[in-house]
Amino acid sequence: MDYELVFFSEMSLIEWAEYIYDLLNRKMKIEVKYKKYSEYISIVCKYLSFIIETDEIVGMDVIKEVFSFEGNISIRLQIFGKTFDQGIRILFMMLALILDDNSENFMLLENGSEIILKRDKDIIYTYVQEGYETDFPYKLLGKSVIHLDRNS
Repeated sequence: MDYELVFFSEMSLIEWAEYIYDLLNRKMKIEVKYKKYSEYISIVCKYLSFIIETDEIVGMDVIKEVFSFEGNISIRLQIFGKTFDQGIRILFMMLALILDDNSENFMLLENGSEIILKRDKDIIYTYVQEGYETDFPYKLLGKSVIHLDRNS
């Protein structure tokens, strides 16, 4: 499954890449490969991968228009199908660490269209309704998540 993390942050893309690597490798003790290319940084483990484009961030105007969210950092990620349950748990455990460490607003989008998680002014939302195809492990965040109807 394809996801996107969008942040409004004072940290640079490279700082975010190093931070994610540090969270996964040092704090969560997951074996991770970090590779820097001319146009992007790749962070990969056996459950998921992160691609952080360092060349140019595209689509932030669409994010603002469609989701009413001002972002300046975009991180694409893919959770591998064979290890999806473990991958989604790792992602949410990592997001819990981010929530504890940082105060930046962010969104987690699925396939560029569904808001799985949105943090705005220390309030955490989801627009995912009961019965959605994926059972997201919100409890791993250690924070309350408000379920909103997308039409409200």
